[in-house]
Amino acid sequence: MFKIRSINYHYIVACVVLVFSTLAGIANGSDERIGSGSPLVTDPQELSQAGYSPDSTNVYGNPNDGYFQLYTGAHSEQSKNLFGPSSEIYHSIPPSAFVAADPPADSAGNLTPTITTKGRFLFCDSPALEEEFLASVQLPSGAKIIRFEYFGYDNTNTDNVAQLARVCQATNIADTEYTTLTPEIGSGEADTPGNFFVTTTIDETVNNRQCVYQAIVDLSGDSCRDQNMRAYKARVVWMRQISPSPVSATFNDVPTTHPFFQSIEAMASSGITGGCGGGDYCPNDPLTRGQMAAFLARALGLHWEGF
Repeated sequence: MFKIRSINYHYIVACVVLVFSTLAGIANGSDERIGSGSPLVTDPQELSQAGYSPDSTNVYGNPNDGYFQLYTGAHSEQSKNLFGPSSEIYHSIPPSAFVAADPPADSAGNLTPTITTKGRFLFCDSPALEEEFLASVQLPSGAKIIRFEYFGYDNTNTDNVAQLARVCQATNIADTEYTTLTPEIGSGEADTPGNFFVTTTIDETVNNRQCVYQAIVDLSGDSCRDQNMRAYKARVVWMRQISPSPVSATFNDVPTTHPFFQSIEAMASSGITGGCGGGDYCPNDPLTRGQMAAFLARALGLHWEGF
């Protein structure tokens, strides 16, 4: 029997990436469907023409009135603490997180909320009929947002829609830059009661230094009263990614042309490694078990119980 005292650097990097990519625990859940007055579409050709995949399920509607898909299946949820650039991570925004965008004032001049969640969904029941509601979205800096999703209910002749926006500090510090990152997505089907689930793709790197992110729900004024419109939740799907390569190199022996330049620079800027001394990184040296422990502990932010 023998003990391995050193490990090749490239091998350990590959192992770390593999471990990070497989640390994925998946929990499934489902929402109930209320039903639809439009016919169920099962023909693969019609589904394709409507913009859905040929094997899509729970799609309702017709060419004259449009199509929509009811949400009934389970969707994967993963912890924000998981690692791995290939893992999709879901950040759900519950109805209780939304606040009125412009709440009205009562007779005493106090701002009054115009929303009710009932613990399960968001709808408006105020005489002021506030339409827009906002919720803050908290994501780690540098993460890549890939999708925005919206779960709701509609039984009106107007759309129940949501979108994702970015609000940043402008060059003039008295101003802000407001940018909608997605189109409005929602029910798109009039007078057809039912739960719906819609999604749109996005490519956005989170910038928490100058910006904040908001999910916006528009329940179309008086149409959302009496629970005719409901917002169940919005959801942002994101992934971890390696930061872009810097212009200049940190280590003498890892030039910008080195095949692992981007990864090594990311580790250095994250405080995971300080190199091997003398301004070098020693990329071809073997890695000891002690060095491996230091890399993993810093990267994972490991700590001991009680603190």
